[in-house]
Amino acid sequence: MLRGRTVKRKITISLGMVVLFFSLIFFYTKYSTMLNASHKTTMVKSSQVLPRATNFAQYNMLRSAELNKLNRKILGQNYIGAYIVSNRDNIVNSMGSGYASAAEKQAFNYNSTVRVGNLESVINAMLLMDTLKKSKISMDTKLNKYVPELDGKITVTANRLLNNELNISVNSNSLTGLDEKSALNKFFEILKTNKVQSDSQQVKANQILLAIVLMRINRSSYKALLTQFFQKNDLDGSRIIDSQSFSERTDAVSYHLSKTTDGAPQYDKPYKEIDTKYTFGTDQIRMSMIDILNTIRVMSSDNLSASYQKTLYQYGQKLEVLRKSNNHMYYTINSHGFRTYVMAGSGSKRIVISSENYPNTGVSKLHLAKSIYSSLFDD
Repeated sequence: MLRGRTVKRKITISLGMVVLFFSLIFFYTKYSTMLNASHKTTMVKSSQVLPRATNFAQYNMLRSAELNKLNRKILGQNYIGAYIVSNRDNIVNSMGSGYASAAEKQAFNYNSTVRVGNLESVINAMLLMDTLKKSKISMDTKLNKYVPELDGKITVTANRLLNNELNISVNSNSLTGLDEKSALNKFFEILKTNKVQSDSQQVKANQILLAIVLMRINRSSYKALLTQFFQKNDLDGSRIIDSQSFSERTDAVSYHLSKTTDGAPQYDKPYKEIDTKYTFGTDQIRMSMIDILNTIRVMSSDNLSASYQKTLYQYGQKLEVLRKSNNHMYYTINSHGFRTYVMAGSGSKRIVISSENYPNTGVSKLHLAKSIYSSLFDD
């Protein structure tokens, strides 16, 4: 009798173990399926806010996996920005910081866009140099046939354009709101009657003329050239603001503080200002922070020839885009509501990029910094 009970107990235990074993397999399979489905959903959602692999920066781009992890951390903490340090492609440290304003919390990610200011001028210079190379035109070849409106009174060459050596000036506000064709006519009309004025107006005139020469050599509109540049290089977070794209203005927001009669900021009364300004040839590009980072990384990479880098550096010096100070070089990208810096220390071979929401004086600022261990230019 005892032996029979022992046998039954063993059979019961064995059956129980078999049932438990298959139950574990069932639940593991179901859990894995759910986990994979969740993972796939997360990746799909992430792909909607993360850029594709950028051809333009294929040797020096930020990796999607790192951006995905960083974005989740930033958005999870509801920060508008973050300070990021990396060694090559590996994120070493990140620290969230701040909100857009005291009254309105606004999440930030790498697809947040800003006007890129002087970086646009450097991009134009790169496009012009690439155009000259393809067209087999030297830097010192006269380009007057592309600008007959100047009646040959000014010798136009790529070198003179890039170094702002043309003795012309224009108040760019005179071109605000005009479409491309009207802006061109107005520009040359002003040049014929206007006296040379401030340095900033001379720089603006050179930039606009550079854009005109660029489009005429390529027989294409300025907007089409920039759009083609973005598409070719997978810069998905970049766009052009023109006289027809006023819907984009809602993406150009600056935060300010109201002030008392004696000029003191009122921290409890921030307000938004929507930028509607459009001026042909200047300050038309809006880029996401990831596109800005990737563009600058390409300009800092060893993939550019020394002569190419040298020309960009000289152009930047003339524009005051790059400044030497204490053995460092600086880009300053002014935009509406934001200011973006790029600092390169030739000794440490370190680049720091930061974007700050400066109109919020006294209120938390937007911080985004990226340290990249590579050399900006040949010493």
